[in-house]
Amino acid sequence: MEKLERAISFTRTSEHFYSEKEIAILNSIAIIYEEEGDLKKAFSAYMEALQHITLLPKLKDPLVKIRILYGLSKALCDMERFEKSIKYGRLGLELCVKHETLYLLGELHYQVGESLYKIGKSEEGLSCLQKSIHIFEIEENERFVSLVEQEIQLLQADFK
Repeated sequence: MEKLERAISFTRTSEHFYSEKEIAILNSIAIIYEEEGDLKKAFSAYMEALQHITLLPKLKDPLVKIRILYGLSKALCDMERFEKSIKYGRLGLELCVKHETLYLLGELHYQVGESLYKIGKSEEGLSCLQKSIHIFEIEENERFVSLVEQEIQLLQADFK
């Protein structure tokens, strides 16, 4: 963490704005917090990254924002803030479509689907989860196909 925080301070080009690289580093910090189970710090870092990215006049790499939105959606789902998770997940999906990229498209559909299921919108959630399976099949990611299929079975069992 110290190395990542130092990396941001070394590359700071402006007192008020972060560059895309600095925002990507901040996203990495958020991911580490999330993996360590510190969801509040992860959420704060994701929100800070999102705030900084919206201040940029032009985004060179839209994948940076997609990564932030996915991480934010995932962290919010883990925090059981499902409505907000859906909101940010859908923003990520919109960006994927806008920029014609499959990058994190399956993961975002999964995240939105899981959160929809958790708030009782099982049909809509199942539709999103099935979309994620189709995307993972296109990507030939059999591991994720299997994981989502298992998750669907668990969710359906929990909500019967």
